[in-house]
Amino acid sequence: MRLFITFLCIFFVSGYTAFGQANVTFAAPAGYKLKVVINNQTLEDEQYVRFVNLNAGTYTVRITATINGEVYNMQSNVSLLNQRETSYFIIVVNKTAQIHWANETEIITTQPISRNQTYTDEEMSLRNLERYGQQRYSQEPNYNQQPSQNGYPRPGTIVCDCNNPFPVLSPGEATRLKTTVQQTSFDEDKLAIIHTALMRSNIMSVDVRDLMRLLSFDHNRLKFAKRVYERTCDKQNYYMVSSAFDFSSNARELQRYLQMYR
Repeated sequence: MRLFITFLCIFFVSGYTAFGQANVTFAAPAGYKLKVVINNQTLEDEQYVRFVNLNAGTYTVRITATINGEVYNMQSNVSLLNQRETSYFIIVVNKTAQIHWANETEIITTQPISRNQTYTDEEMSLRNLERYGQQRYSQEPNYNQQPSQNGYPRPGTIVCDCNNPFPVLSPGEATRLKTTVQQTSFDEDKLAIIHTALMRSNIMSVDVRDLMRLLSFDHNRLKFAKRVYERTCDKQNYYMVSSAFDFSSNARELQRYLQMYR
């Protein structure tokens, strides 16, 4: 009996489950090389490391971040949920590596829609139903629908003008991302966290604007606004991000860029 209880304790502490698969991504600012050890697997790469098809559960992760000959080591626990992909971001503060949650999204198995591939409304509806079921937002185009007063669309009516199969950050997920960014000191690290979170997600214009306001410098806001436009669902509302700039010249530069993009 004592051996049986000991086995149960080890099982629950490790957190591993026999049911469900999960993915996890670790990222760092540009220039860093990452080495990550999880569940007896070791991966090394520049800036991004991704593990797929792990059993859902809690893992102890050992991370080594290297830049310019300087080596930073850390160990932390991460929780991976069934059929979810979780992203974490690694930054170095006061010579110590730290891990931050960046994003969590459903594992998408369908292929992105090609820019040259078109579908009828009925085919698009079926693709969305198969891909997302009844989850938070539909990607079926609806250009007559206006966003609600707080900038978010009503569920089921979102305009998602993105050529990929990824889901949209919900208001709750966007709030968690903003909190993580707000707790980070430098724009470089903030931008890397945001881009990590959007590797497999799309975003609403109102959240782009709010994230821009968390950046310290206007030129970084402009760089971010240009880069994230392709991942913005409601492009018809992108005008609202202009209010996040300190200088009107950057707002005009963004408009020139969007005209060329279109």
